[in-house]
Amino acid sequence: MELASYKGKGEIGSVVSRLINHIENSAITATLMQRNSHMIDGHLMIVLGFEKYFYRSSNQAMLTIIIVENEYQELLIDVLSGGTAKGVFLKFDLDASKSFINTVHQILVQLQFTRTK
Repeated sequence: MELASYKGKGEIGSVVSRLINHIENSAITATLMQRNSHMIDGHLMIVLGFEKYFYRSSNQAMLTIIIVENEYQELLIDVLSGGTAKGVFLKFDLDASKSFINTVHQILVQLQFTRTK
């Protein structure tokens, strides 16, 4: 499992659209499975769930992206990738989780977001 966090400015709808397009166009097997929006204390939170099949590890990976707009008009983005490890005792994912997160990292750097974790 891999986790990355980002912070930056941008219109939340535009950032979400760019993320979805970039991830789905990054590989034939990357698919948006779930998209949910919630208002929490007047702040919009969007949760995106993707799946992708990795041929080299013969496994499905999941990618969850949580985007929250804070009171300073900044977007806080957490990206979690997992489900790629094979085996009961020795779990190797051949860097599939890192690869899936790197797809998100590429677009967020273009959008001038800073990685915080």
